[in-house]
Amino acid sequence: MIDLGIQFAVLTFLAIFFAGSALHKLTHFSSFRLAITGYGIMPAALVPTAAAIAASAEVLVVVLALLPGYQPVAALLGASLFLGYACLMMVAILRGNAGADCGCNWGNSRQSTPLGRPLIYRNLVLALITLIAVATPDIRSLVWLDWVTALLASAAIILLYQAFNALIATLAFQQEHSS
Repeated sequence: MIDLGIQFAVLTFLAIFFAGSALHKLTHFSSFRLAITGYGIMPAALVPTAAAIAASAEVLVVVLALLPGYQPVAALLGASLFLGYACLMMVAILRGNAGADCGCNWGNSRQSTPLGRPLIYRNLVLALITLIAVATPDIRSLVWLDWVTALLASAAIILLYQAFNALIATLAFQQEHSS
């Protein structure tokens, strides 16, 4: 059992996070395809299909997170996406494409975040956070404080996500320009 407020906070984070991520992928589809191509893990002919599937899966997480009774499915799909992205990053790194842009910056074309172990660890942490929402919640009604907590927790996690990406991008920029 998990407190309903905690589950609601995680589901709110999932809906907001993947809505932003899917919006980025759909509005900057060509740059998203370019990021996937940079991973060097699939033939170029498959990249548009893979990009469309990833964006569609993220939209599905948002829809399922908002539908009563489907939240555990949303959490499992969200965790699967985080883990899948981590695996793709690991394969790309092992193939020597560690300098490729991860495509994690929600359309911030001025900031490139290169693939690396920290991003894999970040995605593992996000998957663990997401799996909290799979647990059966206690039976009670949401109160106003749950709504406030959910929004603030979601904002905090997303801000930490963006700060982590900015830190990695800054470190990569410094390493690139110090040599």
